[in-house]
Amino acid sequence: MSNEQIIPENQVSSDGKLIPAIPEVVLETNPEVILEASPENIAETIAEISPDPLPTVNFEANLINLATSANSSLRGIANSEAISLSGSENALEFVVDSSPETPPETPLKINQSPAENAPKAKPVAPPPPPAPPSINPSSLSKAAPKPTPTSASKTKARRIVVTSGKGGVGKTTITANLGMALAKQNKKVALVDADFGLRNLDLLLGLENRVVYTAVEVIAGQCRLDQALVRDKRQPGLVLLPAAQNRNKEAVSPEQMNHLLDELAKTYDYILIDCPAGIEQGFQNAIAGAKEALIVTTPEIAAVRDADRVVGLLESQSIKPIRLIVNRLRPAMVKANDMMSVEDVQEILAIPLIGVVPDDEKVIISSNRGEPLVLADKESPSLPSMAITHIAQRLNGESVPFIDLMNYNDGLLNRIKRFFLT
Repeated sequence: MSNEQIIPENQVSSDGKLIPAIPEVVLETNPEVILEASPENIAETIAEISPDPLPTVNFEANLINLATSANSSLRGIANSEAISLSGSENALEFVVDSSPETPPETPLKINQSPAENAPKAKPVAPPPPPAPPSINPSSLSKAAPKPTPTSASKTKARRIVVTSGKGGVGKTTITANLGMALAKQNKKVALVDADFGLRNLDLLLGLENRVVYTAVEVIAGQCRLDQALVRDKRQPGLVLLPAAQNRNKEAVSPEQMNHLLDELAKTYDYILIDCPAGIEQGFQNAIAGAKEALIVTTPEIAAVRDADRVVGLLESQSIKPIRLIVNRLRPAMVKANDMMSVEDVQEILAIPLIGVVPDDEKVIISSNRGEPLVLADKESPSLPSMAITHIAQRLNGESVPFIDLMNYNDGLLNRIKRFFLT
């Protein structure tokens, strides 16, 4: 489009005066520009007067202002949501987009020809799918996923840990004999050796030659739980889950021990856990799935102080009830004030007493033979055998009086009584 203002030559009037020429504006219209709304409002073509060109006047800005005013009017009428402007070098195009609620009106177009270089609207990309939840590798356990315990597993088995804090007080001996005494009372008992690396429970039961798999192989998935259980032929209701002798205590976690006890609780009435000495990782593994505890101590000040520390740890883990077993009591030394009495031990620990086992050389003999004391002296049970049997009866809820060891006379009459009582 070109718009030129041409000034013609001056003319002379009839009276001889010079009449200046009036410049006329010549508008060259582009045939492509069509105003559908009011074409008479754009411009009128003025005849060319002079061939001499004057400075060019560009009306494109006026056209833009005109189109903008038209669009503003249409926007107020049609209640449009958006106005898109597309233009080319020689053409301008305005499109009014109506909202879904208002029917679209006929758009005002200055040029219906499509612009060659008009930008195209980009399609809206769909939102990306949500990212999958991240998995923390540290949360994956080595053991199989723990199944949800059934109501039977929660209430059937009594999980009792036998612990002391100090080593050498007779925990393993009490565990082996107490498990055998419970099995003699027609209870299904599982003994769990939690002393990984230093197992001895299989020796005291005489089952060391029958151990094939251990608890570590069960946890690693190398065998089934029933394959690792060693059954006692003397008491069919008694089984042993041995510990690995070539592995340390860090080979098993408390969660894995709890999982093993959950599986055993579905079948057995009692689960006795032989806890290793100390309060380190082995102790944490042993008490992980326990619900009750038996504190074994000798009447020595060092053993009692360690037992007091263990009682506090058990209470912090909400393991109750906690009962006391005083082992290896020597009444003669107590009378001579060379050993703490049972009352002294109870006063320090402040937990209920469930049994007192006197010191006897028969305990050492039965341990070396691999035969629990409650089975060794069937005809004439010893005082330690009777004391452990009474502990088993008290665990079952029976009311059994304590033997007065301080005034006990092991004569013929008392031996006859023991024969008929056991």
